[in-house]
Amino acid sequence: MSTVRAHYEAARALGKSRREAKRWALQQATIDAEREQVEQGISDYDRQTVRQALVHTRQDTVLVIAFLSEISEAMRSVRRWLIGVTVLLLLVVLHFLFP
Repeated sequence: MSTVRAHYEAARALGKSRREAKRWALQQATIDAEREQVEQGISDYDRQTVRQALVHTRQDTVLVIAFLSEISEAMRSVRRWLIGVTVLLLLVVLHFLFP
């Protein structure tokens, strides 16, 4: 059984929701993998590699924030449409109830 699956099942046994368990399992599997690399002496990174990783992390963060902003704007648009449709339906119902 994979370590992610084992962590997922452990999290579910602790009463975590599916989403929480997935996040927790991935985090724990990453921690385990890093620990194994340290034990094997593999995780000795040079300065240039670390700097490049930081730049990539910043770029990824900016992309995620931009993506979430687009989703937020789309949700606002959907909310406006739903409010408009609800008001329109309410007016139609009131028109038929009180002609």
